[in-house]
Amino acid sequence: MEFEGQRRPGPLWCGRSAYSFQQEWDSEFVLEEFIGSNIPKYAIISHRWSNNEASYQTFEKGSKTIGNSQYQNGSYGWDKIDAACQIARSRELDWLWIDTCCIDKKSSAELSEAINSMFNWYQRAEECYVLLPDVADDTAAFRRAAHAEEGTVVNAAKIGYEMWDPQDFIKSTWFTRAWTVQELLAPSRVLFYTTDFNCLGSKMDLQDLISDATKVPLIFITQNDMIHRASVAERMKWASRRQATREEDLAYSMLGLFGVNMPLLYGEGNKAFLRLQTEIIRTSDDETIFGWSGKSHYNTNGLLAPDIAAFSTVSDIRRHYVVPRQHYEVTNKGIRITLPLRRPQLEQAFAKSGEVRVLMLLNCADYLHAYGPREEGSSFGILVILRRDTRGLHRDSRLRQMQPALGDRISLRPIKSVKSIAETANESGDTYYVVRGNDGSMGFCDLVSPATEEDAINVPVYFSTGW
Repeated sequence: MEFEGQRRPGPLWCGRSAYSFQQEWDSEFVLEEFIGSNIPKYAIISHRWSNNEASYQTFEKGSKTIGNSQYQNGSYGWDKIDAACQIARSRELDWLWIDTCCIDKKSSAELSEAINSMFNWYQRAEECYVLLPDVADDTAAFRRAAHAEEGTVVNAAKIGYEMWDPQDFIKSTWFTRAWTVQELLAPSRVLFYTTDFNCLGSKMDLQDLISDATKVPLIFITQNDMIHRASVAERMKWASRRQATREEDLAYSMLGLFGVNMPLLYGEGNKAFLRLQTEIIRTSDDETIFGWSGKSHYNTNGLLAPDIAAFSTVSDIRRHYVVPRQHYEVTNKGIRITLPLRRPQLEQAFAKSGEVRVLMLLNCADYLHAYGPREEGSSFGILVILRRDTRGLHRDSRLRQMQPALGDRISLRPIKSVKSIAETANESGDTYYVVRGNDGSMGFCDLVSPATEEDAINVPVYFSTGW
């Protein structure tokens, strides 16, 4: 796109596949749509919604001039657009994307496309501007300290924190919202601005404060190409204490963090989070997804976490392949996982009782020093109770081996981390295992899976998803 003379475009925005805004020198804003590889360089905005935001419909109704009194009315929504355009212009970017105007939210198809694409849009942006409505500064002092002229962007990293309170930054409500996790981590360059639109610094400048506010390790804040190397449980933990206006958005806001897509069904409530987990299972063999152990707002006896809060107390769980696992999958009967078990012990246990307690070790471990020396900690496991159905044991004539006919799993107890497993026996000579966790938990089981003996058999077990 070419421009002549003073009609050279300033910023405004690139969205959808993508809609865009453009501001010319006379403050005239133009909505433009770009598709596929024909998307120019653009900046993108991250912010908390307030009242009187400028919607797509509002923008389309009348004049697109920011100085028009029809739209200003002291509206912080329009102020954000105006300020963001000036920031982008000063940084030689001609296009800007902001979700308030760039998505037609009355179109369910467009909204679904936008949410499923959001992570990629933030990731490919040249810069992301975070507008913090609750971090104030002394504007005059900013300008004096930097010897800046009116309207010049001042970088707080050059003048220190004297003009604003770091605790206000850490406590900003921006860090409590579900959507802002991906908006922080996906872009390679993020700049933070006060309520008066003065620049506090980049996420590289403020990385320690950001890590304190989010509990996200520095490596993921400073290197956006590392995000998908974090375990599923870690990524869940980053969002576990955040909030969203709609319950479904707690799940929808994390689609990009896990590289999955799914249709939006507003009205499904917490089922959105259960659907998210099943989509992750379809594309990943990361068993940390089963390592949740915190308190949730829902009761469940399923293998999947009942809600995002269940990941709030997980430690530094990382993948660690110790179990030779066949693939697991989501079926119409639940999540199918194959457990290698010792056949003689299994038959003996079922002969004495209608239930067999099995410790299912997971392919993950606790690392004692997060992202430092790879000192491996304890393994994780789930204590599973298998119930024999009324048919008992039966002979499979094709396989020529004894297998238990398993009914529903009746309980599930996560062992946060396995410190030790000791085999012992009671007075009757029956052997069993005592499992101790690093957190002080203790459980008893008849068998430990996996079993490596030659007489081990693979027992398929179907776990309820918790729906």
